[in-house]
Amino acid sequence: MMSNSPLVNYTRISPNRNSPRNQPISKITVHHMAGNLSVETCGNVFAPSSRQASSNYGIGSDGRVGMYVEEKDRSWASSSAWNDHRAVTIEVANDQIGGNWHVSDAAWNKLVELCVDICRRNGMKSLVWTGGTDGSLTCHYMYASTNCPGPYLKGRMAELARTVTARLGGASGPSTSGGSSAPSGSVADLANRVIAGEFGNGDARKAALGDRFAEVQAEVIRILNVGGSTSSPSVDIDQMARDVIAGKYGNGDARKKALGSNYAAVQARVNELLGASGGSSGGADIDALARAVIRGDYGNGEERKRRLGSLYDAVQARVNQLL
Repeated sequence: MMSNSPLVNYTRISPNRNSPRNQPISKITVHHMAGNLSVETCGNVFAPSSRQASSNYGIGSDGRVGMYVEEKDRSWASSSAWNDHRAVTIEVANDQIGGNWHVSDAAWNKLVELCVDICRRNGMKSLVWTGGTDGSLTCHYMYASTNCPGPYLKGRMAELARTVTARLGGASGPSTSGGSSAPSGSVADLANRVIAGEFGNGDARKAALGDRFAEVQAEVIRILNVGGSTSSPSVDIDQMARDVIAGKYGNGDARKKALGSNYAAVQARVNELLGASGGSSGGADIDALARAVIRGDYGNGEERKRRLGSLYDAVQARVNQLL
């Protein structure tokens, strides 16, 4: 029988689970809460069966750990039964709402400690980050159209894998070794993942990309024309707006910097596409609908599509931005 972590400070078991899981634990999946929730509040969120969501553990900004689904059971966390049956899922609180979705040092340090504990108890000798679903460290965005767990945690996943593996005393694999580590994929693919916010910024991006940083960053600059000339008449504002909605240009100041002199025109088109100015969505309050989706009011998958109807794409895009 699988054990649970001794690091737990608070327990409230959610009804949203499958008992038992049908696969041995071989992965850890990191999520963010999209809010500065305590472990008690997170437990309240997962308590109603109508929520149709849960995680095995949650970590508050104070470093306390909550358990909502025992490790022997599968949580409903990643929009993927395949992953959730294999993974221990962890929600981490954010001490910054929006932007990079920062997490506190206390939460980060506890995340490392909890991952080490999970690996040790489940016979995992290392934690491997590949940037894809083939690694033993995965994230929510790999299985759903979401920005979870946000740029800050995304940018530190390679570091998390290296740190946990080192504490386990295991040998680091190609994707989790020191300065020469690098994710797989073509330069163009990695550049697009950078633009989407997957590898964070600054030192976090350098650490995540390892010895491929220079070539990938050069391609990012080429794609975004950072520091280039003013807007060209041939710029496709509509396509750039759709790329913004897809998350390729980040949010806030990062988006402004990436779009440069095109920012105002592209943002105006984004607002039109999302119905923010009463355009394509018939005056519907896309922002309010998105927040209702995040609360769980519209369910998941096909149920959400059915209930939102023609507004689904616009609302889901706004959900992805908020998360």
